[in-house]
Amino acid sequence: MRPFARILVATDFSACADKAAERAVDLSDRYGADLIFLHVVTYFPEDEPVKTIAPENVDPAEFLRERGRVQLRMLADRLGRSGAEQRVIISAGSARHEIVRAARERQADLIVMGMSGKGLAGVLGSTACGLMHLMACSVLAVPPNA
Repeated sequence: MRPFARILVATDFSACADKAAERAVDLSDRYGADLIFLHVVTYFPEDEPVKTIAPENVDPAEFLRERGRVQLRMLADRLGRSGAEQRVIISAGSARHEIVRAARERQADLIVMGMSGKGLAGVLGSTACGLMHLMACSVLAVPPNA
């Protein structure tokens, strides 16, 4: 098996996603791989806390994009990877679709993400499950208690 050269970390900034990002950093150190941090905003939620909703005079997509950029920067800094590539994608489609597209564009060898446990038999969420069927590269789904 060839070593990983590019690891894409898909995050929704949850505690589980943070554990997955930590695992990705460890793998990056072991293999000398580049890291790509990715956050996908797939919809404009109506039932979110006020801090996640754009003020009246601000474009909602740009507000969420900038909020994602700040959160990615904070995550990368906390993990000691401030120089890693950081991408925020606003999409009307699914996170799964955008993660696949980003991984292919960046030629990722490995996708690392947290497991929500909301999908297949309470083990894999629909995004993680979908990635495992769509990608030719390896997918690592990190459980919440890892």
